[in-house]
Amino acid sequence: MLLTRRRLIRVTTALPVTALLARYPGARLVQAQGAEYDLVDFGAFTGSVTNKFDIDHFATVNSVNDEGLVVGRVVASAQKLSPATWSRTGTLKRIKSGKYGGAIFAVNTTGVLAGIEYLAAALEQRPVLWRDGEKVALPFPTALTPNFEGVATAINDDDVAVGYAFYNHDNTVPDSLSSTLPTALRWTGDEVEILPRPEEATSSRAFAINAAGAIAGSVTLADRSHLAVWEGDELDLYPLPEDLKQVFVFDPRSISADGLVLASGIADNAYQTFVYDRGKPMRLPGLTKGAGAYARGMNDDGTVVGASFPEDESDSVVAAIWRDGDPRDLNALVPSDSGLRLLQGQAISNSGAIAATGLDDEDAVHGVLLLPAS
Repeated sequence: MLLTRRRLIRVTTALPVTALLARYPGARLVQAQGAEYDLVDFGAFTGSVTNKFDIDHFATVNSVNDEGLVVGRVVASAQKLSPATWSRTGTLKRIKSGKYGGAIFAVNTTGVLAGIEYLAAALEQRPVLWRDGEKVALPFPTALTPNFEGVATAINDDDVAVGYAFYNHDNTVPDSLSSTLPTALRWTGDEVEILPRPEEATSSRAFAINAAGAIAGSVTLADRSHLAVWEGDELDLYPLPEDLKQVFVFDPRSISADGLVLASGIADNAYQTFVYDRGKPMRLPGLTKGAGAYARGMNDDGTVVGASFPEDESDSVVAAIWRDGDPRDLNALVPSDSGLRLLQGQAISNSGAIAATGLDDEDAVHGVLLLPAS
């Protein structure tokens, strides 16, 4: 459902390869007296790369650090996605990767990047870090035999990274099924370890890590996903709210310094978001009655960014920010003459910088950085 909605929004006309190879338009800064945020427009994102499952992958922004460095990926050619960063002034920098490119999902305050490198045109992937522009392939545990799929999803300021990889957990499991069984991992320096989980668990993933090293992820038990929080080698599991009956996907997105965990996904045919405080979930509302909430990022203050999805699908998706659980339209907080309609907040840093996406008048998707107005 989510991929379909994004595909309808992003794809407008077919683009020739020459257009895909072109440089992205220069960034622009939009300021206005009285606006809560200045807006840095990275320009329109064009093109896509299609994998063997006919899923289109687009340029996007994924995260932002306290210095305003935004990370994500851009389309480098008709067959390659390139990991990329944007400075707080909007300067695009493509990051070194292999023949088939990659993507960046997280960045810490010192600028270390975490993400993936694609190993083939079909977008098989492995977890990597980039330090000072140099790529570092992250190891797989030697106790298990990987099928060369993995992702580094987050990194903290101690350079501890987390993510997950796909393995043959049981030699009796056919290779065709092994990739459905992900295992949560933590990388510290050159060491990798499998995060503990119950023996009866069928999968585990790690998605976020805070400054103290606490990790938020998910563990599947009896075909139902549970929110997982690892502190050291201790694991706490919290079930999803009992009123959620049909869960399509539900994943943690962030964990704050105080241990608040942001989780969002699709359940009961609606977009849903919860903030867990010591295992107790609080549902975040959409901007209007009946609207769904789909959040992507949270900082240590507990401020959340994401999108509000109206109950009537003919209405527009709107970027939103939640403070103390109350939603506001991000579009009302930026200069009104930006020429963009903000669609989704992707991430928010502790300094208040927000990475987001928006649409222009021709329905082209733009990457955007919002900076608190001085």
